[in-house]
Amino acid sequence: MQHLATTSPIPGLFCAAPCPEVRTNVKGLSLIGRPPRCPGITCVPLALAADRFGYVTAVTLHSSHGAVLAFMIDPEMDDSNPEITKLFLRVTAVESVVLIVAGLGLLLFPSIMRPLWPWELAPFNALLLGSIYSASLVATVMTVYFRRWMPARIVAPMIFLFTTVVLVVSLANLDRFDLGHYSTWLWILLYVGIPANAAYYMFLQRGLSLHRSHPLANPWRNLLLVPVLGLGVYGLGLLIAPDTFSSFWPWGIDAFHGRMYSVAYLTPGLGALLLWRAAAPAESLTLGLT
Repeated sequence: MQHLATTSPIPGLFCAAPCPEVRTNVKGLSLIGRPPRCPGITCVPLALAADRFGYVTAVTLHSSHGAVLAFMIDPEMDDSNPEITKLFLRVTAVESVVLIVAGLGLLLFPSIMRPLWPWELAPFNALLLGSIYSASLVATVMTVYFRRWMPARIVAPMIFLFTTVVLVVSLANLDRFDLGHYSTWLWILLYVGIPANAAYYMFLQRGLSLHRSHPLANPWRNLLLVPVLGLGVYGLGLLIAPDTFSSFWPWGIDAFHGRMYSVAYLTPGLGALLLWRAAAPAESLTLGLT
C-alpha cells in the first residue's frame, strides 16, 4: 500500500496510508477524504506529480478549512507495486535476448536461422514465426524496463500461457524435431524453464491487490471483450482443431504449425482479459504495443 506523510497546519489532522475509504480517479491514488480525527474536513486534489511509470509521487490538496497540504509518497515504502524479483527479471532479460535472436533472425536472416531451427521450416513459416517472436519481444522488454509488478501482473501469465502451449505442442510432436541437434534440447530447456519461472513469480505475488490500477470505463471494457472473445475463441479453435480453423487461410499449414500459431491469438486474448477489470498505465501501454 502507499504511505503518505505530512506535517499538517490543521491541529489533529491525520492523513496517512493505507487509505481505502476514498479513491480518486487520478492515477488510481487512494486518499482519505474525511480524516478520522477531523470530522467535516474534506480534501480536494489540486496538483499531482508523476514518475516515468505514470504513477503519482506527490499530491497537493486543498482542505475545506482553507489550508494547502502537500503529500509526498515515499517509493521505498510503497509495496502496492513492488519491484519484480531478481530471478524473474534475469530470466525475462534472457528471454528477451532469445526473442531478439530468434525473431529478428528469422525475419532478417532466414537462410542462416532455418538450418539452426529445431525442426524443418519452410520459408514462409520462418517469416511468420519470426514475426510472432518479434511481437512477443515487446512485452518482455517492457517488463525489464519497468521492473515492477505492473506490468508484470499481465506479462507473467502471458509468458506462462505462451510457453506452456508451445511446450505441450512440442512434446506431442517430438517426431518433428531433430533430437540429435543441440537446438532441440536448448528449445526444450527454455520452454521448461521459462514457464516454471513465470509460474513461480505469479505464486510469490498472488496476494497483491489492484488498488493502484485504473478501473476501466464501460466503453473500454466492452471494447476489450472483442480481443478477449475473438482472439481467445479462435486461438482455442486453432489449438484444438487446426485444420478446421485454418481452412480459410490463403496458404496451407499443417496441424503442428497451426497449433504453434495458436499462441499468437491466445496470448493477447489473455492479456486483454487481465485488463478487463482494471489497468495501470504501464499495463495498458505494454498490451497496446504488444
